Amino acid sequence: MEVFKKLPVIGNVLSLLKWYDKEPLPKGRTYRTTRRGFYKFSDIIRTNKKGQVVNLARNTGTDNKNVAELRSSFKTKGVAIKQQIPFVGTNDHLYDGFSRCKALEEEGYDGWIFNVVEPKDGFSWSDVWAEIGLGANNHLPSKKALVQDFITGLSHFIEEQEITPTQGECVDWVNNIPHQFNQGEVGKIAEKALKNHATYCSMESFTAAEVLANVKAQNTFTNRVSIIPLNISGKSSYFQRGVFNVLDQISSPKKDMNVVYAFTKDIPADEVAEVRKAAIEQEEKINAQFLELFKKYEAHKRSGRPVEDFKVLDIRYWVGQVIGEESGFISRHNSKTP
Repeated sequence: MEVFKKLPVIGNVLSLLKWYDKEPLPKGRTYRTTRRGFYKFSDIIRTNKKGQVVNLARNTGTDNKNVAELRSSFKTKGVAIKQQIPFVGTNDHLYDGFSRCKALEEEGYDGWIFNVVEPKDGFSWSDVWAEIGLGANNHLPSKKALVQDFITGLSHFIEEQEITPTQGECVDWVNNIPHQFNQGEVGKIAEKALKNHATYCSMESFTAAEVLANVKAQNTFTNRVSIIPLNISGKSSYFQRGVFNVLDQISSPKKDMNVVYAFTKDIPADEVAEVRKAAIEQEEKINAQFLELFKKYEAHKRSGRPVEDFKVLDIRYWVGQVIGEESGFISRHNSKTP
């Protein structure tokens, strides 16, 4: 049965330490716990140079839904003292407790108590991160590490090795971390991580600027040809932007034709064919929409109405936003606003 203690008063977090006096320090295969101690959140390294939270044990980072559940649990139940507190390294990096730290910060706390750990001889901080971040997540409420989280962690491990591990070594890596998977699932985790590694090594990464430079270096297009790089890696906004690039060039009297070069970014080789297939479907959908537009344009002309009255985009109303002067919706064609 879990024993819950009411959250301590903000500013008196050190009182938590006495709750754990009789509890043994956690032990791990890759790490040793040197002590329990208080750390200010501002002194713990949780982000990279860009300010992004680096929760490498999670494929999708820190789960905000779990953070909200933790806040609710802290306020209604308190702290489950039979479960492990978060882990911080002697290098000041946070290794477990990203969600709890965020939840406690949102509750107004400036720090908490942590298990302070260091790697055992023969192990790296990455090994510690994998074991703790994937296997030590046993607080309430917690979000268990999923298959994709283990694939991500194993992929990091594979990338750090001078020689690519075997399938068996990857299976051992997973089995050395507490998990809830059967051995068939473990085998698939190892297989997927190894495939990720192979495709990572075989894929060349491009940006739009690099594609443009490569096309200009390898082709002899004249200045009247517009080269349009198109990132087809899943976001519809990329296609929408590409369409507007094409429209801009079509209306330019200095251009005779457009040539679109499609590329992917951060897509492994085994997924490229699927991404390209989806791009063709998106292309066909966009072209069908333009065909419908042309049909409506032809119908407009046949009706005898002036061609200039046909509009693709036609703003009908302004939203009234000037306090004391406007309200509701204002007809554009009856207002004085240009």
